[in-house]
Amino acid sequence: MTSTTATSESSETPVIVVAGYGPGISRTVALRLAKDKGLAVALLARTESRLRDAEKEFAAEGITAKGFPVDFGDVDATRRAIESVRTMLGPIHILFWNVASTTHATLLLDPSSISALNFSFASNVGSLVSAVQASLPDLTSARGAVLVTGGGMELDAVERAQSAVAWRFSSLAPMLAAKRKTVQVLHEELRAVGVYAGSVTVMGPVKGTGFDDGSGRAKIELSAVADKFAALLEARAGAFDSVA
Repeated sequence: MTSTTATSESSETPVIVVAGYGPGISRTVALRLAKDKGLAVALLARTESRLRDAEKEFAAEGITAKGFPVDFGDVDATRRAIESVRTMLGPIHILFWNVASTTHATLLLDPSSISALNFSFASNVGSLVSAVQASLPDLTSARGAVLVTGGGMELDAVERAQSAVAWRFSSLAPMLAAKRKTVQVLHEELRAVGVYAGSVTVMGPVKGTGFDDGSGRAKIELSAVADKFAALLEARAGAFDSVA
Protein backbone atom coordinates (compact mmCIF):
# COMPACT_ATOMS: atom_id res chain seq x y z
CA MET A 1 0.00 0.00 0.00
CA THR A 2 1.45 3.36 -0.97
CA SER A 3 0.32 6.87 -0.30
CA THR A 4 -0.39 9.15 -3.20
CA THR A 5 2.22 11.49 -1.67
CA ALA A 6 4.24 9.05 0.39
CA THR A 7 7.12 10.19 2.54
CA SER A 8 9.87 8.06 4.00
CA GLU A 9 9.36 9.17 7.59
CA SER A 10 6.33 9.97 9.68
CA SER A 11 5.99 13.11 11.78
CA GLU A 12 4.82 13.32 15.34
CA THR A 13 1.74 15.34 14.40
CA PRO A 14 -1.33 13.41 15.58
CA VAL A 15 -3.50 12.06 12.79
CA ILE A 16 -7.18 11.64 12.10
CA VAL A 17 -7.87 8.80 9.67
CA VAL A 18 -10.88 9.51 7.45
CA ALA A 19 -12.02 6.18 6.03
CA GLY A 20 -14.39 6.56 3.11
CA TYR A 21 -13.39 10.09 2.15
CA GLY A 22 -15.79 12.10 -0.01
CA PRO A 23 -16.92 15.69 -0.46
CA GLY A 24 -19.82 15.49 2.02
CA ILE A 25 -19.90 14.32 5.63
CA SER A 26 -16.34 13.02 5.75
CA ARG A 27 -14.82 16.22 4.38
CA THR A 28 -16.85 18.44 6.72
CA VAL A 29 -16.11 16.39 9.83
CA ALA A 30 -12.42 16.01 8.91
CA LEU A 31 -11.98 19.77 8.46
CA ARG A 32 -13.77 20.51 11.73
CA LEU A 33 -11.81 18.05 13.85
CA ALA A 34 -8.46 18.71 12.17
CA LYS A 35 -8.79 22.42 12.88
CA ASP A 36 -10.14 21.94 16.40
CA LYS A 37 -7.47 19.41 17.44
CA GLY A 38 -4.48 20.39 15.28
CA LEU A 39 -4.46 17.08 13.39
CA ALA A 40 -2.95 15.90 10.14
CA VAL A 41 -5.44 14.02 7.98
CA ALA A 42 -5.10 10.58 6.38
CA LEU A 43 -7.64 10.25 3.58
CA LEU A 44 -8.70 6.72 2.66
CA ALA A 45 -10.86 6.08 -0.40
CA ARG A 46 -11.05 3.98 -3.54
CA THR A 47 -10.43 6.74 -6.09
CA GLU A 48 -6.86 7.99 -6.31
CA SER A 49 -7.73 11.11 -8.30
CA ARG A 50 -10.21 12.15 -5.59
CA LEU A 51 -7.49 11.76 -3.00
CA ARG A 52 -5.02 13.92 -4.93
CA ASP A 53 -7.62 16.67 -5.27
CA ALA A 54 -8.46 16.43 -1.58
CA GLU A 55 -4.81 16.77 -0.56
CA LYS A 56 -4.70 20.11 -2.36
CA GLU A 57 -7.99 21.25 -0.81
CA PHE A 58 -6.79 20.50 2.70
CA ALA A 59 -3.43 22.13 2.01
CA ALA A 60 -5.29 25.31 1.03
CA GLU A 61 -6.86 25.20 4.51
CA GLY A 62 -3.43 24.90 6.10
CA ILE A 63 -3.89 21.22 6.96
CA THR A 64 -1.43 18.42 6.14
CA ALA A 65 -3.27 15.62 4.33
CA LYS A 66 -2.17 12.48 2.52
CA GLY A 67 -4.26 10.07 0.45
CA PHE A 68 -4.14 6.30 0.71
CA PRO A 69 -6.14 4.39 -1.94
CA VAL A 70 -7.84 1.30 -0.54
CA ASP A 71 -10.60 -1.18 -1.32
CA PHE A 72 -12.60 -1.45 1.91
CA GLY A 73 -14.13 -4.69 0.69
CA ASP A 74 -10.72 -6.25 1.41
CA VAL A 75 -10.11 -6.32 5.16
CA ASP A 76 -6.41 -7.11 4.72
CA ALA A 77 -5.97 -4.14 2.36
CA THR A 78 -7.64 -1.95 4.98
CA ARG A 79 -5.19 -3.13 7.64
CA ARG A 80 -2.25 -2.44 5.32
CA ALA A 81 -3.59 1.06 4.62
CA ILE A 82 -3.71 1.82 8.35
CA GLU A 83 -0.18 0.53 8.76
CA SER A 84 0.93 2.82 5.94
CA VAL A 85 -0.70 5.79 7.66
CA ARG A 86 1.20 5.08 10.86
CA THR A 87 4.50 4.76 8.97
CA MET A 88 4.13 7.61 6.50
CA LEU A 89 2.08 10.24 8.33
CA GLY A 90 2.09 9.85 12.10
CA PRO A 91 0.36 8.37 15.16
CA ILE A 92 -3.38 7.87 14.83
CA HIS A 93 -5.43 9.71 17.47
CA ILE A 94 -8.86 9.49 15.80
CA LEU A 95 -10.28 6.88 13.43
CA PHE A 96 -13.33 8.29 11.64
CA TRP A 97 -15.30 5.64 9.74
CA ASN A 98 -17.59 6.94 7.00
CA VAL A 99 -17.44 4.17 4.41
CA ALA A 100 -20.47 4.03 2.10
CA SER A 101 -21.84 1.00 0.26
CA THR A 102 -24.75 2.64 -1.55
CA THR A 103 -23.49 1.72 -5.01
CA HIS A 104 -24.00 -1.94 -4.09
CA ALA A 105 -27.48 -1.47 -2.64
CA THR A 106 -30.31 -3.67 -3.82
CA LEU A 107 -33.44 -5.48 -2.65
CA LEU A 108 -32.85 -8.72 -0.75
CA LEU A 109 -34.88 -10.69 -3.28
CA ASP A 110 -32.62 -9.52 -6.10
CA PRO A 111 -30.15 -12.28 -7.12
CA SER A 112 -27.28 -9.80 -6.69
CA SER A 113 -28.13 -9.22 -3.03
CA ILE A 114 -25.74 -11.89 -1.72
CA SER A 115 -22.70 -10.22 -3.24
CA ALA A 116 -24.05 -6.83 -2.10
CA LEU A 117 -24.46 -8.11 1.47
CA ASN A 118 -20.98 -9.64 1.49
CA PHE A 119 -19.41 -6.41 0.27
CA SER A 120 -21.39 -4.27 2.74
CA PHE A 121 -20.45 -6.40 5.73
CA ALA A 122 -16.79 -6.64 4.69
CA SER A 123 -16.43 -2.91 4.07
CA ASN A 124 -18.40 -1.63 7.07
CA VAL A 125 -17.98 -4.27 9.77
CA GLY A 126 -14.95 -6.41 8.92
CA SER A 127 -12.78 -3.53 7.71
CA LEU A 128 -13.89 -1.31 10.58
CA VAL A 129 -12.70 -3.91 13.09
CA SER A 130 -9.52 -4.48 11.08
CA ALA A 131 -8.78 -0.74 11.11
CA VAL A 132 -9.38 -0.50 14.85
CA GLN A 133 -7.04 -3.41 15.50
CA ALA A 134 -4.30 -1.94 13.29
CA SER A 135 -4.52 1.51 14.89
CA LEU A 136 -5.02 0.28 18.46
CA PRO A 137 -1.44 0.87 19.70
CA ASP A 138 -1.68 4.55 18.71
CA LEU A 139 -5.24 4.95 19.93
CA THR A 140 -4.35 3.46 23.30
CA SER A 141 -1.26 5.64 23.75
CA ALA A 142 -3.24 8.77 22.84
CA ARG A 143 -6.42 7.77 24.67
CA GLY A 144 -7.94 8.38 21.27
CA ALA A 145 -11.30 7.76 19.67
CA VAL A 146 -13.16 5.76 17.04
CA LEU A 147 -16.02 7.70 15.44
CA VAL A 148 -18.51 6.08 13.08
CA THR A 149 -21.24 7.46 10.84
CA GLY A 150 -24.52 5.57 11.17
CA GLY A 151 -27.83 5.78 9.35
CA GLY A 152 -31.48 5.71 10.34
CA MET A 153 -32.04 2.31 8.72
CA GLU A 154 -29.92 0.73 11.47
CA LEU A 155 -32.71 1.30 14.00
CA ASP A 156 -35.19 -1.39 15.00
CA ALA A 157 -38.38 0.23 13.73
CA VAL A 158 -40.84 -0.95 11.09
CA GLU A 159 -40.84 2.38 9.29
CA ARG A 160 -37.06 2.16 8.88
CA ALA A 161 -37.39 -1.23 7.19
CA GLN A 162 -40.11 0.20 4.98
CA SER A 163 -37.82 3.07 3.98
CA ALA A 164 -35.03 0.62 3.14
CA VAL A 165 -37.33 -1.24 0.75
CA ALA A 166 -38.76 1.94 -0.76
CA TRP A 167 -35.27 3.29 -1.51
CA ARG A 168 -33.99 -0.14 -2.69
CA PHE A 169 -31.45 -0.14 0.13
CA SER A 170 -32.61 -3.45 1.62
CA SER A 171 -29.14 -4.97 1.44
CA LEU A 172 -27.71 -2.05 3.44
CA ALA A 173 -30.11 -2.16 6.38
CA PRO A 174 -28.76 -5.44 7.90
CA MET A 175 -25.20 -4.11 7.60
CA LEU A 176 -26.10 -0.83 9.27
CA ALA A 177 -27.69 -2.70 12.17
CA ALA A 178 -24.59 -4.89 12.49
CA LYS A 179 -22.32 -1.83 12.36
CA ARG A 180 -24.31 -0.21 15.16
CA LYS A 181 -23.89 -3.31 17.33
CA THR A 182 -20.19 -3.39 16.44
CA VAL A 183 -19.82 0.20 17.68
CA GLN A 184 -21.66 -0.69 20.88
CA VAL A 185 -19.34 -3.64 21.52
CA LEU A 186 -16.24 -1.59 20.63
CA HIS A 187 -17.42 1.11 23.04
CA GLU A 188 -17.37 -1.44 25.87
CA GLU A 189 -14.11 -3.12 24.88
CA LEU A 190 -12.12 0.02 24.12
CA ARG A 191 -13.03 2.01 27.20
CA ALA A 192 -11.10 -0.55 29.23
CA VAL A 193 -7.94 0.79 27.56
CA GLY A 194 -8.99 4.45 27.64
CA VAL A 195 -10.21 4.68 24.04
CA TYR A 196 -13.64 6.09 23.17
CA ALA A 197 -15.92 4.64 20.48
CA GLY A 198 -19.15 6.28 19.39
CA SER A 199 -21.46 6.88 16.46
CA VAL A 200 -23.73 9.61 15.14
CA THR A 201 -26.87 8.22 13.52
CA VAL A 202 -27.81 10.42 10.57
CA MET A 203 -31.60 10.14 10.48
CA GLY A 204 -32.23 11.38 6.96
CA PRO A 205 -30.73 12.80 3.77
CA VAL A 206 -28.02 15.43 4.21
CA LYS A 207 -27.84 18.54 2.06
CA GLY A 208 -24.99 18.60 -0.42
CA THR A 209 -24.41 14.83 -0.40
CA GLY A 210 -25.27 12.03 -2.79
CA PHE A 211 -28.59 11.62 -0.98
CA ASP A 212 -29.63 15.18 -1.83
CA ASP A 213 -31.69 14.74 -4.98
CA GLY A 214 -32.73 18.38 -5.17
CA SER A 215 -36.32 17.65 -4.20
CA GLY A 216 -36.04 19.44 -0.86
CA ARG A 217 -36.24 16.16 1.06
CA ALA A 218 -32.68 16.64 2.36
CA LYS A 219 -33.02 18.75 5.50
CA ILE A 220 -29.89 18.00 7.53
CA GLU A 221 -26.98 20.43 7.25
CA LEU A 222 -23.43 19.11 6.95
CA SER A 223 -22.37 21.49 9.73
CA ALA A 224 -24.96 19.93 12.06
CA VAL A 225 -23.43 16.49 11.51
CA ALA A 226 -19.95 17.86 12.24
CA ASP A 227 -21.26 19.56 15.39
CA LYS A 228 -22.65 16.23 16.65
CA PHE A 229 -19.36 14.43 16.10
CA ALA A 230 -17.41 17.21 17.82
CA ALA A 231 -19.77 17.09 20.80
CA LEU A 232 -19.61 13.28 20.95
CA LEU A 233 -15.82 13.44 20.97
CA GLU A 234 -15.72 16.04 23.73
CA ALA A 235 -18.22 14.24 25.97
CA ARG A 236 -16.78 10.72 25.49
CA ALA A 237 -19.82 9.38 27.31
CA GLY A 238 -22.51 7.27 25.63
CA ALA A 239 -21.93 5.34 22.43
CA PHE A 240 -24.62 7.04 20.33
CA ASP A 241 -26.10 10.35 19.33
CA SER A 242 -28.23 11.31 16.34
CA VAL A 243 -28.91 14.21 14.00
CA ALA A 244 -32.18 14.84 12.18
